[in-house]
Amino acid sequence: MTRFFLTLEEAIELLFKASIDSIGGETFVMNMPACYIKDLAEVLMDEYGVVEVKETGMRPGEKLDEMLISHHESQLSFCYDNNYFLTLPAGYNQALATRYQHHCVPFPYNEFSSVTKIMNKQEIKEMLKKGKFI
Repeated sequence: MTRFFLTLEEAIELLFKASIDSIGGETFVMNMPACYIKDLAEVLMDEYGVVEVKETGMRPGEKLDEMLISHHESQLSFCYDNNYFLTLPAGYNQALATRYQHHCVPFPYNEFSSVTKIMNKQEIKEMLKKGKFI
């Protein structure tokens, strides 16, 4: 399985970015990395010691990967800056179109899922240190 990760500070930054920069209707998405859960567990065990790992499989309704911007939404998405994407709502108004279409770079992916940008183990360790998890 893959999952996205962000630190508490990054989550707060995302909330502030969206509340300050939005004009209404658009969705801000952080351009965040993801990792394999197995790799995350191995990095944590390297740091804290090996523990028994019991694989339980997927729970009902659980997905193998996360999807933040679907193929359909990618047609309405842009790179806001290096750290954020934004998606316009279907049937967006002229104010939104004017604000973003002429100032933002087109979205570079067909979709943005947790397999788009996978961190290696060293990157996972750096992310955990940055977030003060280790």
